[in-house]
Amino acid sequence: MSTEESSGDVVSVGGDIDRVKVSLRFFGDDLNPNDVSALLGCQPTEGYCKGEVMIGKRSHRVAHTGLWLLKGLEEDVGVLETKVSRLLDRVPAEPDAFQALSSFNGNVFCGVFLNDWNRGFSLSPEIMQRLTERKLSIHFDIYSNDYF
Repeated sequence: MSTEESSGDVVSVGGDIDRVKVSLRFFGDDLNPNDVSALLGCQPTEGYCKGEVMIGKRSHRVAHTGLWLLKGLEEDVGVLETKVSRLLDRVPAEPDAFQALSSFNGNVFCGVFLNDWNRGFSLSPEIMQRLTERKLSIHFDIYSNDYF
């Protein structure tokens, strides 16, 4: 991290992201969470079929599409890439098993939270290869401290 002085003020520039949440998600109208769990060898944090009524604390809603979602562990510490790697490690299925899920929209979702401006991150070729082998895209939602 570097600092610049401007009119007596010190401004921080650059640095690592402050917090990140990750999850592995599959969406699809024909998705059955039990079938996805059987292929991947693990249970989701949340899963439902299209048309299923989901009962919430304040309201009920009908699922517009099927979902299989595995959230990253909150106590899992580390940078973005470490969290993505640990999330993928929790799925015992071999990369080839993901081929059977290619008709669904599969991705790793990353919520990135910044306490200051001009933060950054990168992904290594190794983690990108792991995603590619599993036919997963990666999505980023980035939030600044002005909104959380």
